[in-house]
Amino acid sequence: MLVFALPLGVVFFVTVQLALWRSRQAQNAAVLTQLALAAERHLPLADDIDRLAGDVGGRSEPSLRAVADELRHGASFADAVAAAPRIASPVERLTIQVGETTGDMPAALRVAARRQTDKLLRTPPGFGVEGTAIYLAAILLAMVSICGFIMYYIIPKFKNIFEDFDVELPQLTVLVITISDLFVNWWFLLIPASMAIFGLGAVWYLAATSARFSLSIPLLSWRPPRAAVPDLLRQLALGVAAKTPLEKVLATQARWHHSSGTRRRLDDARQDVVNGDNTWRALQGRGLLTPSERQLLESAERVGNLDWMLNYLADRLDRRRELRREWWFQFLRPWPVLAVAIFVGLFVIGLFLPLVKLINELS
Repeated sequence: MLVFALPLGVVFFVTVQLALWRSRQAQNAAVLTQLALAAERHLPLADDIDRLAGDVGGRSEPSLRAVADELRHGASFADAVAAAPRIASPVERLTIQVGETTGDMPAALRVAARRQTDKLLRTPPGFGVEGTAIYLAAILLAMVSICGFIMYYIIPKFKNIFEDFDVELPQLTVLVITISDLFVNWWFLLIPASMAIFGLGAVWYLAATSARFSLSIPLLSWRPPRAAVPDLLRQLALGVAAKTPLEKVLATQARWHHSSGTRRRLDDARQDVVNGDNTWRALQGRGLLTPSERQLLESAERVGNLDWMLNYLADRLDRRRELRREWWFQFLRPWPVLAVAIFVGLFVIGLFLPLVKLINELS
């Protein structure tokens, strides 16, 4: 029975970890917001972070106190946060690095806090992709556990009974028995394989959506080049608002971005700008902007509202991505349920058909 309870234990563990992960996201958003307020009021950040550490507690407290200690030893705020990754994701750490470059740390902290808050508001717990995936996985693994018990203990006896009566089994029942034999012979590989697939799917989803993990495995860490564009545009808006040359902002992004592919594109775009190319044309040439987005940014630069346009494009890209993701989610959600229903139906019919046939033959 422990073998069949193990997959359900994995689902329970992942559910708890997801809840804790969301709790940490909300906690980090509150911490970043309070740090932005402290920076705006020119309060001593080290002392304020120490007070926050006492209020927050838990696993984030040591990281916050480490940041305060680094600040007291003369480190910059961006370097101190980079040394304590628990309180900020790679994207937020990059935003703080850009704030260090532009000299406007309060604005960078506000952008980082807003990113965390907006993400939590867009995906309420239990109703998004994560909650539905865990629900379906729990149902599927419970079904596999029950069917596995039947296949391991019931089907062999069931098979012997019908062999004693010399009754030919229906083809559907033969298929169920074949699957049963496969499970009985290879259960020690099938269960770990299914758990590994579920675990890899969870890690891939977190890596693709949260940007919190800097994985080096290509299939798990790959993201479309355009996935990073909204955050890059907001960081460029910080540079525009602070009147910092965009070449310096691109250099910071190319140095500190968590994705090696995006770092290469940004460094190439920065080199194009150094060689005299237009910033937006350089980003378009590296696949980070579309022609229409480039034209919008060039027009905004001419009329003097470039920082507003950068933030507007970033928000529009985020909304478009969320709508596309929601469309696919709603389209794909019924199919796993339908597949489970078909499997259960065939399994039940395959078990009961021989009983009907046996009753008819004996009568």
